[in-house]
Amino acid sequence: GDEFSKIFDSKSKDNNSISQEISLSQHAQKRLEQRSINLDSNEYMKLKQALQSLQHKGGKESLVVTDKAAYIMDVANKKIVTAMNKQELQDNVFTKIDSTVFV
Repeated sequence: GDEFSKIFDSKSKDNNSISQEISLSQHAQKRLEQRSINLDSNEYMKLKQALQSLQHKGGKESLVVTDKAAYIMDVANKKIVTAMNKQELQDNVFTKIDSTVFV
């Protein structure tokens, strides 16, 4: 029982933490490079803001759209799965997402 409460305490602290780091999948890293999408600190802060909102609302696989690009985010794992520029956004069909955020 004590082990569970330790895990629960650490998880609940993590959820309330502002310093949640977002990772990039290898696929997303390649896409950012191929598409010349600059993931600067301003863009990163927008993604973190979107992540917090999605966690609060219960999003799981989400489309996050900024003024620069669009990202598919695995909310539970705090990971960017893929990225595309605005032109590609118009040509794509997105499947397996349960939420969308514009930041």
